[in-house]
Amino acid sequence: MLEYYENAAFIFESVPLVLTLWDENLQIIDCNMEAVRRYGLSGKDEYRQRINELIPPTQPGGYMSMERCFKLLSNVHDGGQLILNVMHYHINGAEIPMEVSFFKTEYKNNPVVLTCATDMRGIYEAMEREQEAAERVLKEQERNAIVEENSKAKSRFLARMSHEIRTPVTAVLGISELLLRREDINAEIEDAMFKIHTAASSLLGIINDILDLSKIESGKMSLICAEYETASLLSDVIQMNLVLHGSKQFKFVAKIAENLPRRLSGDELRIKQVLVNVLSNAFKYTETGNVTFSVDCSRENNKANLLIVISDTGKGMSQEQLSILFTEYTRFHEFEDRFTEGTGLGMPIVYSLLQLMDATIDVKSRVGKGTTVTINIPQHAEYTDIIGPDVAKRLGRFETQIPAGRTAFNPTPMPHGSVLVVDDIETNRYVARGLLGYYQLNVDICNNGLEAIKRIRAGKTYDIIFMDHMMPELNGIETTMILREMGYAKPILALTANALAGMAEEFTSKGFDGFVAKPIQPTELDAALKKFIKPHSGTAPAAELDDSKPDVDDYYSRPDVLLMMREDFVENHGNSAAELRDALGKNDSDTARRIAHTIASLARYMQEADLASAAEEAEKAAKNDCLSSEVLQRFEKELAETLEKVTDPPD
Repeated sequence: MLEYYENAAFIFESVPLVLTLWDENLQIIDCNMEAVRRYGLSGKDEYRQRINELIPPTQPGGYMSMERCFKLLSNVHDGGQLILNVMHYHINGAEIPMEVSFFKTEYKNNPVVLTCATDMRGIYEAMEREQEAAERVLKEQERNAIVEENSKAKSRFLARMSHEIRTPVTAVLGISELLLRREDINAEIEDAMFKIHTAASSLLGIINDILDLSKIESGKMSLICAEYETASLLSDVIQMNLVLHGSKQFKFVAKIAENLPRRLSGDELRIKQVLVNVLSNAFKYTETGNVTFSVDCSRENNKANLLIVISDTGKGMSQEQLSILFTEYTRFHEFEDRFTEGTGLGMPIVYSLLQLMDATIDVKSRVGKGTTVTINIPQHAEYTDIIGPDVAKRLGRFETQIPAGRTAFNPTPMPHGSVLVVDDIETNRYVARGLLGYYQLNVDICNNGLEAIKRIRAGKTYDIIFMDHMMPELNGIETTMILREMGYAKPILALTANALAGMAEEFTSKGFDGFVAKPIQPTELDAALKKFIKPHSGTAPAAELDDSKPDVDDYYSRPDVLLMMREDFVENHGNSAAELRDALGKNDSDTARRIAHTIASLARYMQEADLASAAEEAEKAAKNDCLSSEVLQRFEKELAETLEKVTDPPD
């Protein structure tokens, strides 16, 4: 036990930042020695006693320092985190500009606030030196050359400062991760290390954005061009944003042209980064009305020009805001939407990436009326195959409207029908059984492919077998092929989160009769059941379903379904990050991919868009044996935040 506390104390004392712990009564519990050194004090007791002298009564902005600080501490105790720039004093009277981050955490099982303060003097001095250098250039070069030099100076400065901050953050991540790997770690220390690791991962994500932008502007970013599936890219973009609507009352429509080339050559990752960023902005700043995602294409020989139009009826932007959209690192509408996620780096990165791809972007917007973004991206198209009308319609079926605008339908009872659901995940089985219950079907459940094979060998047959695509030991494709070799000819449909365009042909070639995408959509399930389960001619019409039951469309909002999904997620998937790391350590990419795939599927069920996106990215990286530390850290961060959210959901 002593060793654990010594390790925790080592982290607390070794971070080159001013750390202070505050209790619920806004009293200082502890600080590190950096706080003592930074203000020229003799010890921690003097820091506690003289804290009011270290903060001037009034800040340069005119507000009262302690009153504002205490209010912010109280707000953070109630949940959340924030960053504030304040002026402090050294004991000798010298001014110390500080950037203070506030985090809610726990200390000895009690809620506390951790403040992390960075001395900005060195940063400001560096900025002044850069400015002086820029001013010297002003005397020697034309204005256009000066603007370019300022941009490069800014990028160099951001890169240097990001690396300076990255070094101690990486140390914190490394030490905390080593402690978390200990099997005999004390629960209290484990919880504290977990929170430290999560907070540091979040900070590292912001730093990575800064480095990405700096790399672009310094000319060190290069594109990686390779062939990719057009429909797969578009499906990923839609899926990553689809669950961002939350409780907003807008209609999301995907209009995909059927003449799009089936395969294109370009940097798929960077194109996805651009489209996800722009589409997510439309979702963030639109509450009612419409968000439309349109994709078309023109071709000439082996070249193709993707035309993407993303329009919304959201808050819109003024001409002044439009003029700085790609150059200023800021978030608009911060006063109205203080809790909107983002650092303000997204659109400058989008613009820079599009320039690298010789692409163009045009933004038209009016305050209160909405925004339309038009993007043209040149790509190579070596083949003449197109996605066709079926694939275009499948992509367009991601269209959703919430909640009142849904198209209601009444499930037709099928008490004569029999269905087998094969899935290794409890949440998936629960959801499938619940939705099938609306049809009064006879439903059997199997936890794995071997159990399903055993049932069929025993003589059981079903109108439909719903087979999970990715399962351990024996996956859905392997199980289906064995059943077909046994002579089983009844319909088998794949249950898969990989419901991308072109997958129908692949599943058909493996013995399936089709597939149903996860999360299961009631309309898609209804169509499959009506296709494969015919009316029973010898039975009188079944009674209508009980009108007191909730609508099928609202199934995922039912309290019992939400509670079950959360409980199962916490109980059975809370250790997924460690399991993923363990699989990677054993070079077991199949297991790593399956773990990430499972989390992506469950995240979509729970409408956790950020976790779904991170898990999908990890799954694809694992499939290609290129799962980087940044991708893994993002997965761990989003998983930790989701676990915390579903463990203690808001009232």
